[in-house]
Amino acid sequence: MSAPVLAFDRVYRRKTARRYFLDGHWDESTAKKYYEKWRDSPEYMMGEYWTFEAPNQVHEGWITNRERVSWRLPKRGDPLYKKNLKDKFKWMTELPSTPVFNPKDRVRHKTRMLFVTWSTHAPDRRYSEKLNKYDSWREDSKVVNRCMQRLRNHYGEVQYFRMNEGTQRGYPAPHGILFFPEKEWTVYLKAARRGKTSRWRLINSQWRELKGIIEGADVRAKPVLGFTDIEGIWNPKGALKYLVNYLVGSASLVNSDHAVAKQAAQDAAWFWLWVTGKHTYSASRRFQVAVAAYLEYTRLDTGTLGISKVVWVSLVVGDAKEAEAWNNDHMEPIYAGMGTLDDLIRRALRKKEGFHEKKNA
Repeated sequence: MSAPVLAFDRVYRRKTARRYFLDGHWDESTAKKYYEKWRDSPEYMMGEYWTFEAPNQVHEGWITNRERVSWRLPKRGDPLYKKNLKDKFKWMTELPSTPVFNPKDRVRHKTRMLFVTWSTHAPDRRYSEKLNKYDSWREDSKVVNRCMQRLRNHYGEVQYFRMNEGTQRGYPAPHGILFFPEKEWTVYLKAARRGKTSRWRLINSQWRELKGIIEGADVRAKPVLGFTDIEGIWNPKGALKYLVNYLVGSASLVNSDHAVAKQAAQDAAWFWLWVTGKHTYSASRRFQVAVAAYLEYTRLDTGTLGISKVVWVSLVVGDAKEAEAWNNDHMEPIYAGMGTLDDLIRRALRKKEGFHEKKNA
């Protein structure tokens, strides 16, 4: 019988879940309930910031205006977290939809981009399935780093973008896109069985070589992934959007015929990413720029750096009730006298500490 689920610990959170989980006190379903309770319990960042009024005709010295605000924090797998990820990947929707080649022309074509589906080795029955899953997710970074190193040793520059997804059973099953600026691949449309979709596949000689490199055919290449599926990409924008929708989009956007199964796989992936502390996605530093250049797109907005005149003096985490009280706490301005701005901040901080001491007395 599963142990009762503790109320989530506001200090340790994942550390608490991982300790109980790995020590054998919780089974997988209990740890997932703990994660879901943490994910669905909103938390807020509460901050106090100061702005400054220089001496003028109204007042001779510096005035420190104090304001308190709060905002909800995203949590791994919750709607806000997914929204922030979608916003981060907005650049993908701005890319041109121009295909690399015409998919209606069924002759052989060239492409520099490949869609890769990885999987994990079947669990060893001598090893508990719970720990097998945990170690599979934890080992994932080593697998990717070694895989990319092997690819670059063979093909030169290789850029990649990968979403760390999983299966319904809880094993890693990431999907990714490989971009080869210095290498072209020959692909052909391979007919599929009845009810399946035809795919653009590498010609046999290239497929055997690349598959062996990715899966680590060399015995020195451990740790390695399991089975790998490789497809040629004719629409880079569509492939990128499809990749992101696997984890942060609606399950129906991925495959309407298997929406329930896909949602279960998404939920399992969010839990394992959280409990193992792994990234939701990984990418080469230059992937975004390299793909934009390949598609001859020059309007990519990489963001601008703004300069703020706000000084944050307090940042704490609380629940919804604490955040409401924090927002309603009226802050009196502090008169800090004459001097430089640095002097002002030091004097204002001392006065702020004095206000707290009086309130607590």
